[in-house]
Amino acid sequence: MTEEPKNSRDREVTFSQIRKGSASERASTDFGSLLEDAAKVDGASHLYIFSRVMVPMVKPAMGVLGLFTFITYWNSFLWPLIIVNTRDRATVPLGLEYFLTQQGYMWNLLMAGGTIAIVPGVILACFLQRWLSQGISLSGLGGR
Repeated sequence: MTEEPKNSRDREVTFSQIRKGSASERASTDFGSLLEDAAKVDGASHLYIFSRVMVPMVKPAMGVLGLFTFITYWNSFLWPLIIVNTRDRATVPLGLEYFLTQQGYMWNLLMAGGTIAIVPGVILACFLQRWLSQGISLSGLGGR
């Protein structure tokens, strides 16, 4: 028989907890509350704690979330295909689909359009590179 852990923090983390994010949320909130308590002991105000402690902790995550959200919506195809009914309101992936003719694809125009379509995501990734690399280094998953 195995003994039940006395403290809830001593339990093993299961894969489903990691998938749901509860383990990472618990770790970040525990760490955040420790930093918040330390700042309160030092005499920091709530605004100072929020702007100087909490916001810098979530900047990498917000940068990654912003980049992924932008790329997801920029590359969306199915929803605009259902909603948009005119060519002048088509998104970039829908516009690339217009290069399909009865004779086949116009590959030269399709490749040029695809290259132009990735430029905004690449530019955004370049601007967010600092936060992306911070997020990788702070998570402990860099290079593994």
